[in-house]
Amino acid sequence: MLLRIALVGGLALSSSACTPGATSSRPNLLVIVADDLGCRDLGVYGDLWDNPAPPPTPTIDRLASDGVRFERMHANPTCSPTRVTLVYGIYSHRVGIGGIVKPTDEVDTPSTAFTSAATWLGRQGYSTSYFGKWHLSAGEDPEALSRKPLQHGFDEYLAGSVNQKNHYFDWERSDDGAVSTEAVYSPAAQATACRDWIRARDEAGPWLAFLSFDAPHSPIHIPPPSSLPAGYRVHNSPRGWYDAMIAALDFEIGRVLEVVDWTNTTVVFLSDNGPGKEATLPAQDPERIKGTLYREGIVVPFLVAGFGVERPGTSCSALANTADLFATLAELAGAPIDPADVTTAPDSVSLAPYLAAPERESLRTWALSERFGPNGPAPHRSNRRALITERYKYLRLNEAEEFYDLDADVNERIDLTTRDLSSEQAEELARHRSLLESKVGPYSWRR
Repeated sequence: MLLRIALVGGLALSSSACTPGATSSRPNLLVIVADDLGCRDLGVYGDLWDNPAPPPTPTIDRLASDGVRFERMHANPTCSPTRVTLVYGIYSHRVGIGGIVKPTDEVDTPSTAFTSAATWLGRQGYSTSYFGKWHLSAGEDPEALSRKPLQHGFDEYLAGSVNQKNHYFDWERSDDGAVSTEAVYSPAAQATACRDWIRARDEAGPWLAFLSFDAPHSPIHIPPPSSLPAGYRVHNSPRGWYDAMIAALDFEIGRVLEVVDWTNTTVVFLSDNGPGKEATLPAQDPERIKGTLYREGIVVPFLVAGFGVERPGTSCSALANTADLFATLAELAGAPIDPADVTTAPDSVSLAPYLAAPERESLRTWALSERFGPNGPAPHRSNRRALITERYKYLRLNEAEEFYDLDADVNERIDLTTRDLSSEQAEELARHRSLLESKVGPYSWRR
């Protein structure tokens, strides 16, 4: 199946726009991560999330129409904990990262305790590289931070934004430990670096690339015209700027996909958490988006297209977690993880079966999202977790509880703990409490 994507000049991707380096049984793997992008921000999720005027995203739209759209992909509510799940296939409490990693934190995802996806695929002969935002490691030294992905199994770290930059046009860039000040718009620079790396791959083996954009995370701004579709009109409002950032993100993804061989590459597109408060829509509750465990804070876009997709243009409503990326990549690469190996993606469930049968029943019986702090070992001053099953969602928010019937209340507005429970609901609440305790461990919270 050859994926054809509309590009900036109105052209289409064809088999002539190919890169070597994979066989039919060992595809190239491209993971594209957006930052703070919600399902409601994309037209491809318009049937599930209300947004009367989403920005134009022809590249992402094509990924959905030629791929599988996942409707119940659960991330963590902030950046760093989700990135733990993506790189290591584990829930973030296993390494004590429950919130955004700050320079002074004494945490770092321990590459000796668990196997990263890059390490696992590197053992299978994959070349691996990481581009853009890392945000899994603490420290004040830009040069030391710029080498961190290399310590977690990646062969190269290019166009990385270190020190969690605050400006898209003036940022500290890392290229394998060499730090420089960059004035090029960061999504454009990250896309160019990834594009050039893909084009330069050797024919000897397949590759894995993580392309982690800064966009559309704050600060909200107007992208340069060179990163916007021809004739794009930016509306002069925070929401207008935010929509322009999404349009620019889509444009830069399209530039990368120009050089991808779709007969031999699987592309995964997702976001790390829900949208921030800087440019909310009328339908959005700013108290239930990024940083919270409610639906719009943790249910994120997740699209898979290219190699391995047998049912393009379909949707999958099965339970999923961002930790599942690792096992999915491993299975697609022909090197599935051993469930008995507790050091390799113990919380990851392969989504590859859904690429052939998106309507199949959930392979997961539950999914977990969490936010706790401070980062480091328990006990923590704050503990917030959501355990989601096929029908119900249980929230433990420090000392408080909430419980929702998702079949009847997908937007989680009717907390069943405030009402008289039926016998079935009471049994389910008890089961969810027990399940959370048994899977995550004793609930510890201190004042």
